[in-house]
Amino acid sequence: MTDLPNLYPDPPARPVTYADAQRVHPLHLARRVGDVVRWLGDTDLALDVPPGEPRRVARLPLELEHLASVRALHDHLGRITANRIHNAVISGATAEQVTLATGLSSDEVTAIWTTWSDGQRQLERDLPDLPQHTRAYDYVAKVLGVVDGPPAAAAAPDGGPGGQR
Repeated sequence: MTDLPNLYPDPPARPVTYADAQRVHPLHLARRVGDVVRWLGDTDLALDVPPGEPRRVARLPLELEHLASVRALHDHLGRITANRIHNAVISGATAEQVTLATGLSSDEVTAIWTTWSDGQRQLERDLPDLPQHTRAYDYVAKVLGVVDGPPAAAAAPDGGPGGQR
């Protein structure tokens, strides 16, 4: 696999706390979670192996690494869900396709996306030198059936003024 540039300061090689895991690039976390799951699966212990038994104690660092990494990865993926919803819709997804892809109800999808898009719109108002993407937000709002949002644009964004970043 291609090595990814790490934008995070001094990432630990084996994070065993949530704070450490947050300092690891999310794609590195995902790879590490896969490696740990494979190792834990290959060395699975019977349920009747008691706590404190040396074989169980030997797994503690990996169990903590797995827990910290999964939690940090979960939080990262949660933060990008709204952006992925947005990109799926402007790429042609229907509201039904988005709900099926996320496993969320249409109300949940709408709430996640609306919270994110409100923040994006506010950012664009606060920083007017940023490209403005009002048409894209309006289009997604229309597709998702957002009723409290701004007026929907008549056509999908084309990447020009008001198009997707």
